[in-house]
Amino acid sequence: MGGAFTFSDMREDGEAVQRGTYLEIDRPRRLVFTWFTSEEQEQENSSVVTLTIEPCGSGCRATIVHSMDERWAAWVKQTEMGWSSMLGQIEAELASEA
Repeated sequence: MGGAFTFSDMREDGEAVQRGTYLEIDRPRRLVFTWFTSEEQEQENSSVVTLTIEPCGSGCRATIVHSMDERWAAWVKQTEMGWSSMLGQIEAELASEA
């Protein structure tokens, strides 16, 4: 697999750049990729995100599991909030199209 990606978003304190590599793409069920915010983290290769999508009634359920090194434990809540926000934005966009 191995396709790399980089993207950024603007925040109050400036531009936040994220990068990673797709490890597995099993459409439409599963997406696994690395997730880094610095070159140092990328070299350590210790941050993996797994997105699983399952049918649920007339829609679907998306579950995100982000595995990272223990030393980033102080960032768990902020990371959870970030992923929840992204899923919420996707849900709002899909609802507006219905």
